[in-house]
Amino acid sequence: MVWEKDYDEISRHWEFIGREKKIGPYKGRLTNSLSIYPGTFNLPVTIHIRPVVERPLFIVDELNNLMGID
Repeated sequence: MVWEKDYDEISRHWEFIGREKKIGPYKGRLTNSLSIYPGTFNLPVTIHIRPVVERPLFIVDELNNLMGID
């Protein structure tokens, strides 16, 4: 989940070449529980916009969560 204004900005730039240099990063939260990782519902993340051919990169903000450990 991201703020509506952030979602709108991401949507406006979704197909722009160079978008990764113009917008973001954004704060968000996971809105699902992932069965293989406990404690993921509402987990804070930072969303980094990447080039058009790539999906955004989600970085877990809580390093003590299993998803935040490399």
